[in-house]
Amino acid sequence: MITDAKFCHLCGSTNGTNVIEAAQSAKKRPSSVLTFDDYRERKGQERRSRFGGKKPKKEKNEKVNEVTIQIGLIRLKDGELKVIRGSTLPLKVTETIGGPELLGEV
Repeated sequence: MITDAKFCHLCGSTNGTNVIEAAQSAKKRPSSVLTFDDYRERKGQERRSRFGGKKPKKEKNEKVNEVTIQIGLIRLKDGELKVIRGSTLPLKVTETIGGPELLGEV
């Protein structure tokens, strides 16, 4: 039955070699089975090789950036505040400004 096989069930060769000889040569190879600890160490080294070390953090830029915000205009009409459509004023402020400081600045 093994001699009638079209390929070796151990090595998969189909190039006309004697299947029995191929099976015997495959059995003579030393097995390279790793212990769990060896496997875990090898995988750990592979993972560490893929990632670089921690890069030093860049210092925060102390330069204050200015941003431009658009302030819309409103007016009092018939006792109600109405938005004037299409009318906005640009205002340059620092990007860290809060609401109460912004109201005091305008």
